[in-house]
Amino acid sequence: ASAMVPWSHVYVQGKPLVELQNELPHRFPELDHKQVLDDVKIGGYHVLAGKGSTEFGIASATTELIRSVFHDEKKVLPCSCYLDGQYGETGVFASTPAVIGKDGIEDVLELQMTEDELALFKKSCAVIREYAKKAETM
Repeated sequence: ASAMVPWSHVYVQGKPLVELQNELPHRFPELDHKQVLDDVKIGGYHVLAGKGSTEFGIASATTELIRSVFHDEKKVLPCSCYLDGQYGETGVFASTPAVIGKDGIEDVLELQMTEDELALFKKSCAVIREYAKKAETM
């Protein structure tokens, strides 16, 4: 699978989750990162099973991107970006924070990931490349 989360960059109300877990362990218990990621991966299926569609979430994200372009908001949003050296990756589209403005993706932002997070990101990029190559041969 290609999904990964840079947990060192997860924030709750402006504070790093790791910091909140240390300060308030009773309110922010240690998370099973694998379980959270698995739950997020199948979350769309639960919505689909309950509502019969997921278009409102997709439309909401698309609207936010379009609004940022039309109004040149320079908003930082998660976006599938073509990587050209960022994170040591080239020639692959992967989700990363980007500045979105009148010219579309105006800057791809590089998170300072831990070594483990960067290794998982690179593994994710390899999976994306593999699937893209398979799609080209279809």
